[in-house]
Amino acid sequence: AVAPGPAPGLYTLDRFQERDTCRLTLDAAGGGVHVVPGCHDGGLEVFDPVRWRYANGRMTLTAKRGHSIDLVPSGDGRWRRDPEVGTTFVLRRVE
Repeated sequence: AVAPGPAPGLYTLDRFQERDTCRLTLDAAGGGVHVVPGCHDGGLEVFDPVRWRYANGRMTLTAKRGHSIDLVPSGDGRWRRDPEVGTTFVLRRVE
C-alpha cells in the first residue's frame, strides 16, 4: 500500500502558466525542506519553507519566519494549495 502522505524526495513548483519554476526536496516524514539552488520563483524564495508535516490529509509547509501554507493531494503526485488563494501553487513529485 502507498502511504497516504507525500513521498519524500524531489518536487517541482508549478504555477498557473509556468512549470518547474523551482525545485525543492522533502526529507523523510515531517522533516526539513530544502530549496534547490537555481530557484527562480520569487514567491517561494520569500516564503522560504524550512519544515513540512503531514496530518489529517494535508501537507503543511512552514516558513522560516513561522507562517505556513496547507496543500491537499490533487492526484498523480501533485499537491495544491488549499484554499486556492493568490497565485497557483502546485507541488509535483519528480522521479
